[in-house]
Amino acid sequence: MNLCLTKKVQDLFQMNSLPVVKEIDSSVWHANIEIVNRKKILILCHSKTGYTVFIYGFKKSMLNDFNTLILNSIKETMAFDGFLQEAIKSFVDDMKDLRLAKTTNKSIIAKTTSSKKTMLCFLEYLDSSKLNQKILSHRVNSMLGVNYLEPHSLMRDYLSNFVSNPVSYKGFELDVSLKLEKGFVIRRLLIPNYYTLDNLHIVIQKAFGFNNSHLYDFLENETELLYGIPDYFDDLSFNYLDSRKISLEDAFNNFKEYQYNYDFGDSWNFHIICRMIHHSPQEIIPTCLYHEGENIPDDVGGVYGYERFINVYNNPYHQEYNLARIWAEQVRYHSFNLEYLNHSLKLQLPLEFHYSYYKDL
Repeated sequence: MNLCLTKKVQDLFQMNSLPVVKEIDSSVWHANIEIVNRKKILILCHSKTGYTVFIYGFKKSMLNDFNTLILNSIKETMAFDGFLQEAIKSFVDDMKDLRLAKTTNKSIIAKTTSSKKTMLCFLEYLDSSKLNQKILSHRVNSMLGVNYLEPHSLMRDYLSNFVSNPVSYKGFELDVSLKLEKGFVIRRLLIPNYYTLDNLHIVIQKAFGFNNSHLYDFLENETELLYGIPDYFDDLSFNYLDSRKISLEDAFNNFKEYQYNYDFGDSWNFHIICRMIHHSPQEIIPTCLYHEGENIPDDVGGVYGYERFINVYNNPYHQEYNLARIWAEQVRYHSFNLEYLNHSLKLQLPLEFHYSYYKDL
């Protein structure tokens, strides 16, 4: 493995007279350093595919075990992205020992620069408590790169030289349920492992017909850890972890259970369990697999208000039927539609367009 260092990294390492790599091949990676939140982030970009790994909080003392740090970070990131261990091992073994170098190849430098610019668009996913930024890497590697293909796809195609099908995508099948006076409102959701809890929040909003107009949090039942957007809770005494920085891969390991709480006035308290873990050779797309009960309008007044609203909304003979229909239009309420929901999840429509898209059907 030839790791070509930019001038900035060479100065940090205090290295001179490095050999020059001019040609692109599968053994060449390019390393650059960027300062983010007053800490160094090491950017490692594979020259052939543009596949990028980010190591945050890099220090000069880490040079003592630099080879292990680099290889382990590459392995962890690729495993998170669904690459099979057999394919990862073949890829890493093919790179062999780490050799430091420099390059004048503009194509190699351009790929790393592009990854750095893309990274700056996704800093909300940067987790300052971790070295290897797997979520950030996934976001960058899923963006268009060489020949308008994603680095993840290019790496998958390259790894097929070692293993016929080098990827097994991972997803979590979750039951999200709300207890009513009688019965439940349920959505069974299949979600990719790289989604964060904040991404799951948006999926739940769509799945139950909400408009994301109130605060939310996730409570992990066993540890009682709270996840949300910390900036939104500055005035509260609770210690919130950032829901944008924990993937479902980490959130639902060991089949942990959560409470999802939305709108602290109406107090929607959903129970989330992980039913099973899916592995697939095809990319896993967020999907609603099963449902019970109607959508829930925002500001309807909690469980009691919802049950009363549904009874009126679906009864054209009720004296308040027309008022319920007018109010539903005002709050952008729509009845549950499985086909529409799954299409919206597949397209990853922002919530701002989600309701408008439904109205145009």
